[in-house]
Amino acid sequence: LMAKFSYQPFKLGIVVTTKSIQDRVASDPVLAADIRNRLAHHRAGQYGDVDVESRLQNDEATHTKADILSVYKCRGVVYWIKTDAGHGVTTIMLPSDM
Repeated sequence: LMAKFSYQPFKLGIVVTTKSIQDRVASDPVLAADIRNRLAHHRAGQYGDVDVESRLQNDEATHTKADILSVYKCRGVVYWIKTDAGHGVTTIMLPSDM
């Protein structure tokens, strides 16, 4: 049985974007605005389109400093916001960037 941790505020660390995201937002200001908005959601524990198990793992990771992954969609573009283990870096990327 998985331990149930409640969400705890965490630091994003340095926020970076992949080249593919930079290329997309350069020509799509709506996507750029959505990403800025969703970064706040990610930090607030609103992880977007993830399943219940992933939500629980993310909440646990706010305590243990493991990876936290949120999945969002805007205008047909699915993108991830991933805070790395240790919470020193948060990367905004496309799933294909992994």
